[in-house]
This record gives sequence, structure tokens and C-alpha cells, in this order.
Amino acid sequence: MEYLLRQDNHFKKTVTTFSGGIFYAKELPPGRYRAEIVPEQLHQINAVSKHKSLKFEIDTTPGVDIVDNLSFTMIPDSD
Repeated sequence: MEYLLRQDNHFKKTVTTFSGGIFYAKELPPGRYRAEIVPEQLHQINAVSKHKSLKFEIDTTPGVDIVDNLSFTMIPDSD
């Protein structure tokens, strides 16, 4: 799966998950973000996501900031 990470329309990065759905995104600038599943990915597996996007924040504190518990729920597309 590929996710698009957006920061207030100023920064965006596409990341690919590992087989278990985990992903790493290094060197994200501090700020508020939204994670979205790339729509073409959902189309390929004939699914929809219960959430359009999930919000998270990267702190301005120096060091490594770890964000976890972002969880998308996908269901079969009925169209």
C-alpha cells in the first residue's frame, strides 16, 4: 500500500508500507499532517477506506518523533 502524507499543503511525501502495513517516513518537518491512502491503491484491491485521512503531528522537540497507532480500516467496495 502507498500512503500520501501531507502537511498543511506545503509538504507531501508518498511512502510505501511493508507487507504488514507498517511504514517509516524519515525526515518529516515538524507540523500537522494527514495520512491518506493513495486512491489508485484502493481501486486496485477493490476496497474503500472508512476514513478519508488520519491526522497526526510531528513535534518540534529535537530527536526522533515516533507516531504510531495510525490505522486505516478497508472494506470491500460495493460499487
